[in-house]
Amino acid sequence: MSKPVQFIAYLCLLISFLILLHQYILYDVWFEIADIHHETFSIAFVSFGIGITLGLAARARKP
Repeated sequence: MSKPVQFIAYLCLLISFLILLHQYILYDVWFEIADIHHETFSIAFVSFGIGITLGLAARARKP
């Protein structure tokens, strides 16, 4: 079961990168804290991806 969950984590990180790439292509900025739209979704996807990855690592270390 961890392979599909790991795929979702990597997919979240990829989506976050693509959101920021889209913003860079259209607005010539990677991350601007004054803008709340793109950055909110990007931070949410990064947090979700890292949280899933850490959860899988913690579950794998349990005996």
